[in-house]
Amino acid sequence: MPSEEAEAMAVSVRERLSHRKLKIEEGEVAGIELTLFPENRARMHVDMALLVADVQSLQILLRDLAAAYRGESLPAESKGWNFASYLERQKEEDKEERNNAEGYWKKRLEHLPKGPGLPLAKRPQEVTETVFNRRIVRIGKEEWAHLQVRAKEYQTTPAMVLLTAYATVLERWSRNHRFLINIPFF
Repeated sequence: MPSEEAEAMAVSVRERLSHRKLKIEEGEVAGIELTLFPENRARMHVDMALLVADVQSLQILLRDLAAAYRGESLPAESKGWNFASYLERQKEEDKEERNNAEGYWKKRLEHLPKGPGLPLAKRPQEVTETVFNRRIVRIGKEEWAHLQVRAKEYQTTPAMVLLTAYATVLERWSRNHRFLINIPFF
């Protein structure tokens, strides 16, 4: 296959995977596909639900894949465990604790703010296909160093400065000025 055709195929695979919704509740948490290029080159596409794999786990996975690619021996396989089994076991364990927690949060839910009321191009029920768009803005080294110094002066982290900027933009566009943002912690 000519290089241009392989590149177009790789872009197509990436586009398809970036819009795919994994069935996490059924244990589908990852997918790996390979695009072959001329001259024995290949590109691996990894689709991973970050709900079940933190950054460190993803690094371990990529490290092991790279070792396998180089023909190195890998750690012994752990048999008998998978995410679907974990989900099933979690359903059975700690039911009372989970029910108590669920009751607590359902009561709290009445008093928590909703998410930001942002303008929508369509009503959610009219959406037939989910498409993710990436927006990238890079901060130069000097600006990043300056941001780190300023954050330290205010005894906070650069991540919290960026989250505050994000929340400020959401507030600007939101119909409600009191809203909840759910963020993962690693």
